[in-house]
Amino acid sequence: MAVIGALLVVGGVVLLFVPGPGLLVVVFGLALLVGISAGLARALDRSEPVVRWWAARAKAWWSQASIATRIATCAFGAGIAGVAVYGAYRLWIG
Repeated sequence: MAVIGALLVVGGVVLLFVPGPGLLVVVFGLALLVGISAGLARALDRSEPVVRWWAARAKAWWSQASIATRIATCAFGAGIAGVAVYGAYRLWIG
């Protein structure tokens, strides 16, 4: 189970930068790993309030941002994803 969980986490991280359900795959991988690791379960429990706080701040920022800022943010994110995909392509394909 640990190997499958680790592979799901790694695969999910890759899918964060390419089209696919990356976050969902990471969550499933972590769920498998938490089932066999009490230390990881405690660490995730401690990190949840921090992640929720950052998510709330991001949501508030997004709702107050202008359309131009939202477009620029999406374009920047798409550019970063494009660079990551190109880097992965060059790394794996040559």
